[in-house]
Amino acid sequence: MSSVLLLNRLRDLDLIAATPGRAAHASAASGLVQIGDYLHVIMDDEAHLASFRLGDPAPGRTWPMWVEALPSDAPDRKAVKPDFEVLLALSPSGRYGQAGLLALGSGSTARRERAVGLKLGADGDIVSACAPIDMAALYRAMRNAAGEINLEAGGVTRDQMLLISRAHELRPANHLFRFSAADLLRWLYEPGRPLPSFSLDVLVLPKLGNVVAGITDAAALSGGAWLVSAVAEATDDSYHDGACAGAALAVISSAGELKSWWPLAEPIKVEGICLHGTNRDLLLVNDPDDAEIPAGLYAARLPFA
Repeated sequence: MSSVLLLNRLRDLDLIAATPGRAAHASAASGLVQIGDYLHVIMDDEAHLASFRLGDPAPGRTWPMWVEALPSDAPDRKAVKPDFEVLLALSPSGRYGQAGLLALGSGSTARRERAVGLKLGADGDIVSACAPIDMAALYRAMRNAAGEINLEAGGVTRDQMLLISRAHELRPANHLFRFSAADLLRWLYEPGRPLPSFSLDVLVLPKLGNVVAGITDAAALSGGAWLVSAVAEATDDSYHDGACAGAALAVISSAGELKSWWPLAEPIKVEGICLHGTNRDLLLVNDPDDAEIPAGLYAARLPFA
């Protein structure tokens, strides 16, 4: 069922310009989407998104998503940041007036219950960001069903939107919320509609280094399955970070069952993944948990999917 995977680091996620008090690189990459020749990356410690051209070594550009400036002091920044953890590529058809990308806060605190849509040009580049969307009512419903939420992973198909709340040591089950994509998008972009319904599955993954593994991102595979990244972080709540004891990639069936499990050879804290042409080739980004260390873009090839 498992074999050890090696990642190939392609580049640092350096940026054209830094925000005040910060280095000019992405330091906490938490979500990754490829649209055309563009790679879009969200960072859970920033108020902007970064975009890079595939195959171009030039530094990435940033796009503001949040009006408020974030403090440079790490504890203060952590307390007020919007904590964007999930980045979704929406249908290019423009149904329901949605933008081309949707970034979601984790919901782990009241400050983190917002989503932001980003409009794309025909080539996949970002044109502008939309006004933040209040997700508190939906997050409250999800929290009532699961006990707590810390949304760190998500994916979307034509019919389904999957949002995943990450496990930790005291809550070892990952929670998989499944929505009708149409219903959730209508609720987001047509104010006043009733909350969309969802189903909920729970999944406990194998431990890594004897630490609970929590899902950090997801990508839809053909046939209804999902590819996910998972990280074993030694923490017992949804707010504080911990040491990374290991990481893995996995395939989950459409019914929420673990089908394949590939631990990474190194404990790289992978928090963003996207398929790159096939069900086997993918790109990944990581969160070094240190603002002075640049996140990286990696490539991997799965043994099978």
